[in-house]
Amino acid sequence: MLNKPQLPFWIFTASIFIILICPTLFQDGMFMDGIQYACVAKNLANGTGSFWHPFLSETWWKAGSNYFMEHPPLIYGIQAQFFKLLGNSLYTERIYSLITGLLTAIMIVKNWRIIPIENSIKNTGWLPLLLWIITPVCYWSYQNNLQENTMSLFILISTYFTIKGLISKQKIYLFFLGGIGLFLATFSKGVPGMFPLFIIPIYYLIFKTISIKKTIIYSSILVITPIIIYSILLMNENAYQCLSFYLEKRLLFRIQEEGVVSNRLYILYQLFMELLPSIIFTIAILLISFTNKTATLWNQNKKLIIFFLLIGFSGSLPLMLTDVQRGFYLLPAIPFFSISLSLTIAPIVHQWTQKIKPLSFFYKLITWGSISLLIISVLITVSKINKTGRDHDILHDVHLIGNNIPNGSNIQMNRALYEKWNLQFYLLRYYNITCTYSQNKSNYILSNKSNTTLPRLKKINLNTVQFDLYRQK
Repeated sequence: MLNKPQLPFWIFTASIFIILICPTLFQDGMFMDGIQYACVAKNLANGTGSFWHPFLSETWWKAGSNYFMEHPPLIYGIQAQFFKLLGNSLYTERIYSLITGLLTAIMIVKNWRIIPIENSIKNTGWLPLLLWIITPVCYWSYQNNLQENTMSLFILISTYFTIKGLISKQKIYLFFLGGIGLFLATFSKGVPGMFPLFIIPIYYLIFKTISIKKTIIYSSILVITPIIIYSILLMNENAYQCLSFYLEKRLLFRIQEEGVVSNRLYILYQLFMELLPSIIFTIAILLISFTNKTATLWNQNKKLIIFFLLIGFSGSLPLMLTDVQRGFYLLPAIPFFSISLSLTIAPIVHQWTQKIKPLSFFYKLITWGSISLLIISVLITVSKINKTGRDHDILHDVHLIGNNIPNGSNIQMNRALYEKWNLQFYLLRYYNITCTYSQNKSNYILSNKSNTTLPRLKKINLNTVQFDLYRQK
């Protein structure tokens, strides 16, 4: 049961979660990676491609393969079940993304509640949730169906069982469960899902409550469990082809040849900027309420604060080893920074909230204020359904084109237009229309809008904004 003085703050946090994610999530328009993953999952659900050989489009070709094996296939397989259940609606991948966000929130709270702190302070579980969701990369990622969403969930599951095993000391099976979570995280997006392996050594270094022998045993269980599962999977030829292709021809190639930053310290700057709202919030609470008693409370939780801080760094600093760095790669590490910062101020926040009398005017004010915010956040979300967010003009043209040529058509375009990935993936996602830049026998040709017409082609008169569509005469 929720502690009554904390109830308004849970409602407030839920409101912030909804208002930061849902209005944007449930509008048409999405970051191109999220649309791409939805296309692969939709194809799998509709019988195109297979679990071990996912398929994006007929014109996708990477490293000598027509299959989409940029990542391990687990997420496509899970999301495909949503397409089977909910159909090809605009909202299918959005519902999936929202569910990963909700489950991640639950796991953050479960991780918070196993921390060895006073039970009264555990009631402030809304605090790490609030610091997590106000981090820009978090709500942006859940708005856009990124693979990190699912991987973060499995990382938190692995973390939960591992930390619970360390605290209980005798329950060896918990480390096997942690290893299964680790397997699911790596099977979602590969190597970035491995950082829970650092948890046990960090725990040993910070707390010194387990021997070096147990550190080795527990760590071995966490490592060996996914190795055994992968060994069994790799006996299957299709699984071997899929995972070896990902590892050798995509992951290693990307690290060596497809860097996206010129300075490897970029990710440190990005991490600071993402955590800035939480850092400001934490510092403000400390400055407002700092006393000698506050310092004493901080000292009580000091080791836990450092423990979760180091877990967060173990999931973010290794990104400096390559030039392949993007802000959303930080997503799996953010919950641990949020827990660490929350531990810094949770005793203070708990003292404040306990002073609020449940029948007082102030309690009623914050309760009804939070409920009002919750209602407003839901109404804003509902008002955005069937509207367009990002890529308004592109989507306007995509829907006009898709509704005026046969589903599953092939459209030829120049290389620059072909590499306008959001255009290509929208056509694939909504109308199964394949784009190509090769000189083939496409019946349709797409070009940027101009005042001239292409010779030997018949222009299809549509009220488009950015593109002109032609048909072979």
